[in-house]
Amino acid sequence: MVNKFIVAWISLTYNCNNRCKWCYASSNGLQVSRELNRSKISPVLGLLSKLGIKRTILIGGEPTMYPYLEEVLEEHQRYGLRTGIVTNGRKLKDRVFSQMLKSKGIDSLTISIEGYDSLSHDEVTQVQGSYRESIRGIYIATEEGIRISTNTVVTNNNLSCLEKIASSLIGHPLEHIGFNICGPCFGSNDSVEVTNPPVASEAFQRVYDYIRTNSNKRVKLVTPVPLCFFDKEHRGEFKEKRVVREGPCQLSSGSNFVIDYNGDVVPCTHLTGYPLFNIFKEGEVISKEDFLYQMNTPQGIPFKFRKMMSKNASEKCDDGNCDEPCSGGCPLFWSVFDPNKEIKGINP
Repeated sequence: MVNKFIVAWISLTYNCNNRCKWCYASSNGLQVSRELNRSKISPVLGLLSKLGIKRTILIGGEPTMYPYLEEVLEEHQRYGLRTGIVTNGRKLKDRVFSQMLKSKGIDSLTISIEGYDSLSHDEVTQVQGSYRESIRGIYIATEEGIRISTNTVVTNNNLSCLEKIASSLIGHPLEHIGFNICGPCFGSNDSVEVTNPPVASEAFQRVYDYIRTNSNKRVKLVTPVPLCFFDKEHRGEFKEKRVVREGPCQLSSGSNFVIDYNGDVVPCTHLTGYPLFNIFKEGEVISKEDFLYQMNTPQGIPFKFRKMMSKNASEKCDDGNCDEPCSGGCPLFWSVFDPNKEIKGINP
């Protein structure tokens, strides 16, 4: 049963001025003219407030392309909700736009950086000049008092050059440098390759050492992974400094979720198009009580889904075989890879 919620992601729009092949938005072909109806902004945020959520994260597509973003931020202030934005940062190069974000309560942003220079980054985004605009956006937003962190998706194509990406970011005014392992997007096109999690975790451990040796920048791995992928020394340091997530994936806890542009409640962005239920009923947003019922009734999809996702990925993760609380990391990886082969386990 889940009655306490921590964070809600809100997909404002699937429009984007980049075209990253691995992105869950572009890979599902949902990016054209699909965005949250303006009249639904306040009701959606009102429901989240009633559920006790204190923070949202605005995502897309590219949330800065949503035409009513300023109104969304004003409604967050009205409901007392804090919010962050995951963006490619290109629109932040417009100082007036960055000033607007700051004036509407945005004090931190996460900017996606996918390469170490214009050539490597723009090859991923498939938009020439996107790297230059994103880097410019980092500096303009920082000058306006917004804290900036970065996120880089670890893919099969950049495993060998993560240190180059880190080197290119160390000199910029960043709160932390983040990484996210490319996972399966259900319903995506077949050209998107899922990155092997133990291989990607090894690459992250390597780039972490590089960053810590050459700077005082904080480093984060956003993706839940089995902690046994890291050696004992790094595992202790990662937990102490909160570099990685210790607990189970949100797919099993249900305390975080996504509200899609059309009102679908989705457990994770990688499951876009596979909703648990919808918060709109006959054009109106459902009540707090109805939302909790939908989330917790044993006969409903959310309860059954969490029960299925809460199973340990491997017998090596069972009590008595491992003393770490990660439960095998993100369960979606194990729809592609064999957990009994990839997960090592840690003896208590």
